Amino acid sequence: METPILFACKQKIELEAILQVPKGERSSRFDYYRKGPVTISALAFKEAIKRYLELQAFGFSNFDFSHIPPARLKNLARHTGVISANKISRMPENKRIATLVAFVRTYETIALDDALELLDLLITEISGNAKKIGQKKRLRTLKDLDKSALTLARACEILLNEDTNNTRLRESIFSSISKENLLESVNVINQLARPMDDNFHDEMVDQYGKVRRFLPRALKNITFKAASAGKDTLKALTYLASKSSSRKKTLKNPPVEIIIQPWRRLVFDKEGNVTPKLGYIGLMEFDRAQETISEGHEATRRMKVNQEKLKNKS
Repeated sequence: METPILFACKQKIELEAILQVPKGERSSRFDYYRKGPVTISALAFKEAIKRYLELQAFGFSNFDFSHIPPARLKNLARHTGVISANKISRMPENKRIATLVAFVRTYETIALDDALELLDLLITEISGNAKKIGQKKRLRTLKDLDKSALTLARACEILLNEDTNNTRLRESIFSSISKENLLESVNVINQLARPMDDNFHDEMVDQYGKVRRFLPRALKNITFKAASAGKDTLKALTYLASKSSSRKKTLKNPPVEIIIQPWRRLVFDKEGNVTPKLGYIGLMEFDRAQETISEGHEATRRMKVNQEKLKNKS
């Protein structure tokens, strides 16, 4: 493989420097770049984004590689990923540079893939934790919910009894169940019962501290584009990215098209404003909810939001 472009001396030095072990470090950047994340955490995502941005900084994704068969480029990068830095260092200069270019260009895409996969796993994990917390809360309140439901059931039995005197209906109910007891039961049910479309949204809001550790970084450093079905989501992503550093308590003129009905009571405050906190959670939940299973294949996203940096992926 010929070197696809003439490099300045500085560029060659920067490229070949990844083979060296920096002072005070245990391994080279070359070894760092070819190893993906191994844990699911906000810190691991931070490292994954750092890895991607360092590879992106070489600028090879902007080069024209159309004259090189994609399979050849990929095979060279794959081979480079399994041999030692010392072996690459001993190659003739042209071959060494071409090998490193193929490696950096291909691993830039791989690094972005790894970061996005980790982002998806983080969202899935946080959503799962919120669900577990919600289920535990529900188990703890079932006793109170059952008691209140039985009280209301008794009141309904009196109401539906054909022998109950309609003119003395309230008196008949209150003689069996006190008004205070009935009101308490109604309040308990209103507090504890969940709507059919509720998906532990309150618990998701409580996860904001965890979301804040990684989602703004994703929106800031990854450029997205979307198919027609994902335009509203792309609009929300772009908007939130522009507000990631804002400390304002409410979002000004946010796109609200993606906010589904179950989220509205949490996304909008009493004044009808959307807070950054609820905006992030609502967007994350919407993204998670779009996963569907199709023809026995892996979960795919209906909205089909794709990364702009993957448009040249072979």
